Amino acid sequence: FDLDLDGDPDSLHDRGLARHLESLGEPRIGKRHTFVVHGPAHTPYALRQSLASAQINQGSSGFLLIDPNQIVSIDGGRLDHDGEARVRFFVPHIPALIGFTSYWQAVVGTPPHGTNLAVTTISGL
Repeated sequence: FDLDLDGDPDSLHDRGLARHLESLGEPRIGKRHTFVVHGPAHTPYALRQSLASAQINQGSSGFLLIDPNQIVSIDGGRLDHDGEARVRFFVPHIPALIGFTSYWQAVVGTPPHGTNLAVTTISGL
């Protein structure tokens, strides 16, 4: 499968995709939401949230699948010895956020390479 649209099959290992962004469940107002970034152990990552999706070819780094002009948050760090990072965001208890959709993509490794796109829609309690 080519989930990051870079033209090659995405590599798999015994726990899933080698470079992958996973949203754990559905984000809910007033709760924490968790993403898991997967990639090569001990490498840097950046997780970005955007208000829109995109499909911008970045050559050997894959595709940017979020709109860079509408990025609203960025988090980052280093993946652990298992090649994972859990990133938690608090979703404010604001009922007007119910139904709000955002688009997430991580950039992982050295050299950096984009992951798949994760789309989240906030729900009620």
